[in-house]
Amino acid sequence: MVETFLQNASLGGVPIRIVSQPLRTARRVFPVPVQEFGQEKKIIVGRNSTSGEVSLSELGRKRWECLLDTEGGFAVNRPLDAQYGVVPETLERQIGDDFKDRLEKTVRSLIKRSYNWSRVIYADRDKRTLKQQVDSITEAMQEAKFGSGRGLLVLPAQANPDLHNLLKRKLRDRFHFQCVDARKLRDFYELRPHDGRAVYTVKDTLAGRYVSYLRYTAMGLLLVNRQWPWVLTEGTHYDTYVAIDVLHHTAAFTFVSDGGRQCHMQIVESQQSEKLLRKQVQTVVYDYFDHQWQDTAKSPRAIVLRRDGHAFRSERLGFQQAIEQLVREGKLAKEVQLGMIEVHKTTAEGMRLVEETHEGVLRNPTVGAWKALTRQKGLVCTTGFPFRFSGTVNPLFIRIVAGDLDIEKILEDTFDLSQLCWPVPDRCMRLSIDLKLCDDNLRSSAAAADDDEGQFGEDELDDEAEERSALDWHG
Repeated sequence: MVETFLQNASLGGVPIRIVSQPLRTARRVFPVPVQEFGQEKKIIVGRNSTSGEVSLSELGRKRWECLLDTEGGFAVNRPLDAQYGVVPETLERQIGDDFKDRLEKTVRSLIKRSYNWSRVIYADRDKRTLKQQVDSITEAMQEAKFGSGRGLLVLPAQANPDLHNLLKRKLRDRFHFQCVDARKLRDFYELRPHDGRAVYTVKDTLAGRYVSYLRYTAMGLLLVNRQWPWVLTEGTHYDTYVAIDVLHHTAAFTFVSDGGRQCHMQIVESQQSEKLLRKQVQTVVYDYFDHQWQDTAKSPRAIVLRRDGHAFRSERLGFQQAIEQLVREGKLAKEVQLGMIEVHKTTAEGMRLVEETHEGVLRNPTVGAWKALTRQKGLVCTTGFPFRFSGTVNPLFIRIVAGDLDIEKILEDTFDLSQLCWPVPDRCMRLSIDLKLCDDNLRSSAAAADDDEGQFGEDELDDEAEERSALDWHG
């Protein structure tokens, strides 16, 4: 098609030469960084198995092994807040008890210490509207004299599609939770006769899948508790990243440093739908380094602002002025290096990387493949071979917009931070962990749930009441 139809292409009268063969370039792949788990247990990817290195194809499985190993576990394992499990009353007691017992054991196997949560039961029977469901859950928490904490919320089997997101926003300052669907949970169980009575047991055909389900639920629950499974032993080239993303007048900030050992998230309301005001960025960044920065003995050498999508001038100025104020006050070193980059998940050019094997077969590039396009722009494949996923690899497009930064180091840091794929240990993750956490927080906190319906929505009428209402309306 190129040779037949596109040989006479031009733009503004200037001829454009289009070749029919793809551009060939030298294969460049970043090495997988050393990953450290609890009790200083490490994974080193390489070909020397006699020295303890693991192959790239074994990386996902090995992560789970290190997390579950009695000599491994979570790398960042802090004291936990009060833990709660908020459960619907229609969930069969046997299922609820068995699930609670299994989940608590799974969490204990990961953090290597005791864990349990207090159960709060809410009325979900005949609660059909969003308002009824929201009120039922919040009233049960109030009756239980629920202060603040973290834990698990089991959504009712007939949950309104907006319930999860609305509760995430409504309870944001009181209760951070991982969600489980009661209907999906119930699907793992069946009634069987035992000692002359029927009891709920896990289906034999789903036993293995249930173990996996519990592990992923436990991971989500621990991430909600700000426990980090593994970190990068050697950190990153630029040791501190501040990620920003905005959705529906809500801004998410994530601060990541020291290879993931320090990770802090913050959600703030924004007057703007996409662009953040200078003062807002300045306030959030300043407050973090003034109050939240945990390692006071180790001042950051470099701080890079990473923006999901287009970076606005007001955001860059707010970031710069916050750091300058901190330097003037002696809270950051004068020589701290600053920079700002954009991360684009899609581009107009739609550039891709593809790998050619020795046999001449084209396949997805190896995870970590990269290409610098200019001194300010480049591509990096945070997903790829040998991990399995549908479709072809869509690399991230990175652009340096401010600061004397090295594009190769920025691309490698982006790949390394994507290796902190905490929600999915056995897979690869497209976004670096700072942007992934922003994205996950915005999906719930800024999703387009109907707040008015949740607060003021009418109760559903039964047929007789609805008929009376219609008669009244028509006189």
